[in-house]
Amino acid sequence: MLEIIHNLIRVYYVMEYGSHIKDYQEELIIFEDNIIIKIKNRALKHIVEKRKRDNYTEETILNLFSDIFNVLGSKNFKIIDNKDKADNIFLLLEIIEDKNSGVVLVLEIVMESENHYYIKTGFYRSAKKIQKLLKE
Repeated sequence: MLEIIHNLIRVYYVMEYGSHIKDYQEELIIFEDNIIIKIKNRALKHIVEKRKRDNYTEETILNLFSDIFNVLGSKNFKIIDNKDKADNIFLLLEIIEDKNSGVVLVLEIVMESENHYYIKTGFYRSAKKIQKLLKE
């Protein structure tokens, strides 16, 4: 599945901002265990466009999704309520050892049903910012 996502990222990265894609509602399963995490093509394109505007290189976006698969596969994450958003929006955070340095993988996910989520967006944040968020 990661190879399919990487190929889509490469296509979306060179597209003009706001270009239409076919099969925008198609769902790709990112993780399936005690929870299911999917992403729709539309959300994947949105992430690529947003991160590109944030000056992420194509390689960085590819690495972001490799990291997503690694973090989920190793079950090195926790899901917290995103108090700033609607009731069904959560943050999936990478668990890190050194809480004062480095970056953390963050996914904003939408709960469709119990233990079934869709990725809305993904990005890296400094570990210090995440620690501050968790303390609030």
